[in-house]
Amino acid sequence: MTFQAIKMQTVLTYIMIASLFITSYQFIITEATNTAINAEDVTYDFYVDTTARRIEAGSTLRVTFPSGYDGLIDPSVTCDDSGNPTPTSLVCSATGRVINITNYFPSTINFGRFYFRILGVTNPPDTGATGNFLVEVINKTSQSIIISDNSGSITITEGEATCSVVSSSPIIGASSTYTLTITPSSDIPVSGGIQWTFPDWFGSIDYPESPTMTCEITDPPAYVRVSPSCVASGNVVTASNINTVLIPATTQLTFTVRLAKNPPTAAAVTFTIKTITSGGVGINVCTPAISVTQPNIITPTVTDWLQCIENGGDEQINTYDQCLLKFTITNPLKIGSEIEITFPDEVGID
Repeated sequence: MTFQAIKMQTVLTYIMIASLFITSYQFIITEATNTAINAEDVTYDFYVDTTARRIEAGSTLRVTFPSGYDGLIDPSVTCDDSGNPTPTSLVCSATGRVINITNYFPSTINFGRFYFRILGVTNPPDTGATGNFLVEVINKTSQSIIISDNSGSITITEGEATCSVVSSSPIIGASSTYTLTITPSSDIPVSGGIQWTFPDWFGSIDYPESPTMTCEITDPPAYVRVSPSCVASGNVVTASNINTVLIPATTQLTFTVRLAKNPPTAAAVTFTIKTITSGGVGINVCTPAISVTQPNIITPTVTDWLQCIENGGDEQINTYDQCLLKFTITNPLKIGSEIEITFPDEVGID
């Protein structure tokens, strides 16, 4: 059996699946040039293999997209088979989610393996696996379906955004104001929002976030609320219902989150910032990082933390004393932590 090397990635996938579905009548592989949510002008590649051995000239190739694509396929969508060795100009038309290609089979073929592309599709507004794509071949003479398979699907992912995060204090454990900036690559629909996932320290049982934490938007467009509803749940902060009209892609938004705490130990930490729909579905996402490395200084007075009780009366040089050290820690200490105490050079330790 001869196999045409249409796409090396696809060829390898075909060989693997064929070994698993050797008795199947047919299967399809579906790929997209861009899987990001709401992405526009996306090309969908279909590779179809079937045990059918004769497809009549003039038969129609029909593709039905899953239900999540309602209203997302332009009636003037275009199709081609540029991955084939001898490309053919394809005539296709779209009605809703159904696309008919009428000239894919200019002559009768005696094998059931073919490749084609549908160009100019908009991805669905939800992330996750799509439903299955249905590919059918309708015989020209009988108008009966001679090939039908819906085994192919893709996974819609969150798109990318550009973002940054800055803490007003580099001190470990200090209360801080965080300035988070995001520039999404996709529109934010009406009543959408922004969601931040702080690193694991934020909202932990032994290091809770401030109950008075607030967030606001700096210099927002007129249709964006300055003080949106801002709710913290564990280490996730959500500013919801931020806009009264659609926020166009590439609009920069800067949020200020006040009275949050820096991590309790020195660390380089990563945040996750995403734009979301009113239903909480992620649209665009980015993962900026900051480093908090400056120790939180303890500055008690001597009488507060060091009380030496002399053995034998008045304080004298070269005598042994018992010393009681007292201080209050700023950050929580986990089990197994160590405390390091440095005495003056003049003090000897036995």
